[in-house]
Amino acid sequence: MLLSFLAPAALLQGATLLEGATVHTMLPGDEPRVRNLLVQEGRIVHLSDGPELPAELELPAELERVQLEGKHLFPGLIDGMVHHDMEHDGLYVLSGVVLCRDMGNELGRVLIAAMPSVRERLPGPSLQVAGAIFDGVPPATTEAVIVRTAEEVEDKFPRLVERGIQLASFHAGIPREAWLALIEAAHGAGMQAWGPVPAGCSLAEALAAEQDGLCYLEAFQQPGEEGDAERTRAQIAECAASGVAVMPLLDVYAYRTVDQGDDPPILNYLAPSYADWWRADLEQRRALFDEDYLARGAQLYERLERLLRELHAAGVPLVPGSAAPNPWMAPGAGLHDELATWEAAGLPRADVLRLATAGAARALGVEEDYGSLEVGKVASALVLGADPRDSLDALREPDAVLLRGRYLTPGYLRELRGALLEAQLQATARAEAPLEIEAPELPEGRVVLQGRVEGLAFERVVAAEEYWVVRGYDGSTSWIGRMVLAGGIGQAPARHTIHQRFQEGALVGFDLEIEGGGISYRVEGLTRGGQFRLKRWLNEQYVDTNSTPRRPALVDVGMATPAMILNHYRVVGTEAGKCQALYFEGVDPVAVEWNFQRGENGVLSVRTGRGPMVATFEADGALAKLGRAEGKASVRYESVRHTTFGGPGMPPPGRAGAKPGTKLGAGNDERGE
Repeated sequence: MLLSFLAPAALLQGATLLEGATVHTMLPGDEPRVRNLLVQEGRIVHLSDGPELPAELELPAELERVQLEGKHLFPGLIDGMVHHDMEHDGLYVLSGVVLCRDMGNELGRVLIAAMPSVRERLPGPSLQVAGAIFDGVPPATTEAVIVRTAEEVEDKFPRLVERGIQLASFHAGIPREAWLALIEAAHGAGMQAWGPVPAGCSLAEALAAEQDGLCYLEAFQQPGEEGDAERTRAQIAECAASGVAVMPLLDVYAYRTVDQGDDPPILNYLAPSYADWWRADLEQRRALFDEDYLARGAQLYERLERLLRELHAAGVPLVPGSAAPNPWMAPGAGLHDELATWEAAGLPRADVLRLATAGAARALGVEEDYGSLEVGKVASALVLGADPRDSLDALREPDAVLLRGRYLTPGYLRELRGALLEAQLQATARAEAPLEIEAPELPEGRVVLQGRVEGLAFERVVAAEEYWVVRGYDGSTSWIGRMVLAGGIGQAPARHTIHQRFQEGALVGFDLEIEGGGISYRVEGLTRGGQFRLKRWLNEQYVDTNSTPRRPALVDVGMATPAMILNHYRVVGTEAGKCQALYFEGVDPVAVEWNFQRGENGVLSVRTGRGPMVATFEADGALAKLGRAEGKASVRYESVRHTTFGGPGMPPPGRAGAKPGTKLGAGNDERGE
């Protein structure tokens, strides 16, 4: 199977002696030479000082010996910025990347992926994770933790620490007060804080706040001062004196003026959703490819190359990162592309090799385990057919990989590459098949509206939701939605099920279940004693109970049903309104105010606190179309079918069959609508 260590004939897992290779320890002053390296229990336990083993060395009784004469043994590579997806694990390994720092992701998924027990089942890199990235309003990604104030950081960050994050990461949209509080909180927890300089703040402020790492190079580009070389030199000197590390991500700038072609080979290894995304990005850039655009791009890139050389010459710690899997930043190969741009920009090859290993490990705070080959460190290394000092290309496709003590032979890597291609073919076939949704158990009552909507990305169906509205015999109304999200390579579709119960126009309770990626998450909300209580379970284990004195008006988990609920329970006409919605950051509940307005044309416009939402509806209350945006991410839903079973459905106030003036959460009697 693709995502497991299964091929015992091609995989050595016990004590292993690697003999006869030219070993590049990457320790200062230690020149590469022929050595023998002994691995046991995932660590390097012996490194000979020559081609012969010392007579006093006691070798384990059960020992695998691997002859590597003529080969080079080099420390595994470190990628300082990824957004990890388990379906890309194999691509990192095939490229010799043994450690990735995830700078922000879907919280539950990445924390599970980083668990040692999970990592040991997969042929993938070790992970250092920030969990979810911190951002302001609107967020740049759907997975961000939104913070507006220092108090919100003080509330939310400790909860991420409890769940096992290893660093703090933030986007440029984070407010200044929250940013400063996050850096302080991270340092208090013994962690680093990385990100770009926030909008409206200066590089000097970031250095004064002791931000540990800067992402991208915009902080050095002052508007209208691109030619101010003296100012740039002063900024670089300040950075060097502070010790802050910089992740240039130079290839992120370089790719913008490059046409990758219509069918680059990397797309054969990516799930359809990624391939669609990357192709759409290329088409957007192709539309800009005129002489002026390319000239401006070349001019900017030349300046960034010069800036990179000056940062390096000043002794500023540089960390290579790929930003994979953003468009054309391939998992694994993207790091090699970044290293190649550094060398092309003028950095000495020997320095590039050091920065991709020992330098990155030191800057990221993992030098005790990674970055060099020496006794006591994690046994992760590359077996190369050529000397990387002669060409960086020697690193791109290792002959074999030592991964946390497991020796992945050339045969294993060939099988892994073939498995990736086969899994991609299967994922493509699944992407063409309709998403099946099994109906959940419905409450007792009469179904008055039922339908299906599908979510589209680049004209491909990536999600589907079926919904049911049930009139209970006790006068309540239940809105039930079940969404299925298309799975990636080797992954089953994820499924979300939400059941919201309303009585007299007010939410009285809900049940939410999220399943996928090995995670099972359940939340129960219920009104008790004037408070709204939330009980949570993760993988069938009880987590906690929280109470809030303010009852939310609805629950938003990114489906179509919240829009239909808001459309049904609200003020007639163009009058604006407000309500409190409950959503989830990872598995943590968060309340946010929604501001909504309905135009004369029936279009419902909502500011959700995370981005805009616009929806249109049929006369019976069924969703027709919906678009949502959260930062750069967006989703588009379209109705496929619906039925009212001969009744009026769930029309909004003012339509046939509805009582005028019904407000969401207002306590109006909705029976008989």
